[in-house]
Amino acid sequence: MTARLTMEGAARLRVSLETLGSEDGAECRARISEALQQETHSDYFCQFGLYRVRNRFHYMGGYATGSEDICATWSSHRDAEFFPSQARWSPEDPPAEYRSKFSSLRPTLASARFLRTALYDTFYRRLGVHDQVRTLVYDGPFFLAWVGGLRRSDQPPYSGPEVARLNSILPTLRAAIRAADQLQKSELGEAPAHVVVQSNGRVEWLSAAAHRWMDEERKEALVSAVRRFDSRAGNPSPVIWDSQADIVRLDGNQGVRYLVSLRPHHPVMRRRLTPRQKEVASLAANGAANKEIAAELGISPHTVRQHLKATYRALAVTNRIELRRELNQHPHGQEDR
Repeated sequence: MTARLTMEGAARLRVSLETLGSEDGAECRARISEALQQETHSDYFCQFGLYRVRNRFHYMGGYATGSEDICATWSSHRDAEFFPSQARWSPEDPPAEYRSKFSSLRPTLASARFLRTALYDTFYRRLGVHDQVRTLVYDGPFFLAWVGGLRRSDQPPYSGPEVARLNSILPTLRAAIRAADQLQKSELGEAPAHVVVQSNGRVEWLSAAAHRWMDEERKEALVSAVRRFDSRAGNPSPVIWDSQADIVRLDGNQGVRYLVSLRPHHPVMRRRLTPRQKEVASLAANGAANKEIAAELGISPHTVRQHLKATYRALAVTNRIELRRELNQHPHGQEDR
């Protein structure tokens, strides 16, 4: 499915050119939540970030839609401490499946252990929530957002097809949140590069940073990436020359535009795998069995399994097919820098 800020058949996940012009990333994030709430028929849809003070995590606020109750409850959690033991995940070391797909948390929400937590008392019970779907969004190694929909007990739980629908648009969601994050960073004084491209390939607007980055060859590569994206054959997050791009379709009153947010390209494996893990990953991706890898590197098969387990977690993959695909998409990921 082509990644875009509108769902198939409905003008949703809409970001206006007026919003873009003001570089209001917070408004973009709020619109994403509103659109996902409508698309999934959720009572509430939320996003939140986290920040760290010493060895403790705290909620950085978020974007909640659905009712005044959810907004008030969400606001009350701003700066409150986040407890990984209660949430069953840590932003520094999340399970691979939490990063690779949306999952229903209905079994967890009904467990006796969770019903005894402060998180349940202060949030889920207060709002009458009985089912939730969520995923985690990262920008490389950096945690950007927890994203989830919630349903009250008077609604049916999320069905398998509904969760599959969300997973089909996950690349869209990631690209949209990364683009909004870049806009928010620009409000804080940083200078990401933004380009708006019309559907005919004409570059309509560039930020100051994009002016400095753009030359004829890079412009040609950028427009080509946008056209591939629009034809549904392209990646919503391609690498364009030396930059990582996130492409998001904008539907406004004056027609279709594409927002391209550019940032330095950081290979997926940089600063995230040890040299030994890189060696094991490369051999495994090329079809070597654990015993063969162990013999090649002079280590035990058990150690190979441990390295692969850590590698899967770091790269948010679950098997060797996904590992091979990830390494093929980031061919410089194994370079030491």
